[in-house]
Amino acid sequence: MSIILNDNFEPTLWPLFRLKPAFAFADGIFSALDRVLFSGDVEQKKITILTGGLRENSEEFYEDFFKHKGIDISFNIEKQEKEILRPVSFINSFAEKMQSDIRLLKREDYNKDLAAIGVVQGDKNDLWAKKDVEISSMAFIDVREGPVIIESGAKISAFSHIEGPAYVGKMSRLDRAYVKKSRVAFNCRIGGEVENSFFSDFSNKHHEGFVGHSLVGEWVNLGALTTTSDLKNNYGEVRFSYKDEVFSAQTIKFGSIIGDFVKTAIGTTLNTGTIIDIGSLLYEGRAIMKYYPPFFWGGSPQKYLWEKFLADTAVIMKRREKKPDDFIEKYLKKSYDYDFKI
Repeated sequence: MSIILNDNFEPTLWPLFRLKPAFAFADGIFSALDRVLFSGDVEQKKITILTGGLRENSEEFYEDFFKHKGIDISFNIEKQEKEILRPVSFINSFAEKMQSDIRLLKREDYNKDLAAIGVVQGDKNDLWAKKDVEISSMAFIDVREGPVIIESGAKISAFSHIEGPAYVGKMSRLDRAYVKKSRVAFNCRIGGEVENSFFSDFSNKHHEGFVGHSLVGEWVNLGALTTTSDLKNNYGEVRFSYKDEVFSAQTIKFGSIIGDFVKTAIGTTLNTGTIIDIGSLLYEGRAIMKYYPPFFWGGSPQKYLWEKFLADTAVIMKRREKKPDDFIEKYLKKSYDYDFKI
């Protein structure tokens, strides 16, 4: 039986998928790719990747991506325009995917002594915490509407509030954070309020501000008081603008799509349905736009200078003992060289 991996997505999701296929984006505890790898028998099955044809040289991209991740998988590509992944689908399916993914966990691995934890509202069996996590006795965890998973090395400070379903990845920190029905990935720093949102690996929102119903890529840094609006004043349906196209969000509740390596200055406010593409830097005085193209530089029509971007990125990644590798540089440069109109 063929294993299907879906990389057929709406163009509004490009900021998240320029450096990874959609099936590598964790939509529950795990990604679709993780679930295939957990099956343990991919060598005996044929991998079929569904694509809507958005990617140029898609075979080269998938080969490069799997090599980058150290995954030995053979695949074929099938173009089909059904089952398109849309931004709202990730948020709406999160609770269901979380519940399904729990079956892949081993309960005995989540053996934290819960007696020392401050307040857990609901059944403590729905709190899954690794033994070495640090949870303040003054933290509050609510599992009445879904489980809370806290991975190894995570730290939950005093006055933090987690409402399930929620996931806190390895080495991540919640400092006086209110995290509701959200996924915080590996090695993130989160403060303020986060609701119904996804934060990917190595991303920070370490200070006050609200991020709601939003999808945030990897290596993002949101300055203090960065805030997304996720509901229009008239409660109307949210719409996205991607380049010169308009897309319905198919919901009245949606915040922003924030691509990999995006940075925002303190006090940045984002309207409903804002899309910030990969590598952009937003600071005071910028034009208010629904779509910021790749490597958008602050308040001007200039692009983030390539050499400066690479130098800044190397400094940022070094703080987490990482550096840009050949794959990241190659596909960042492809996005940089493409002629996006502002």
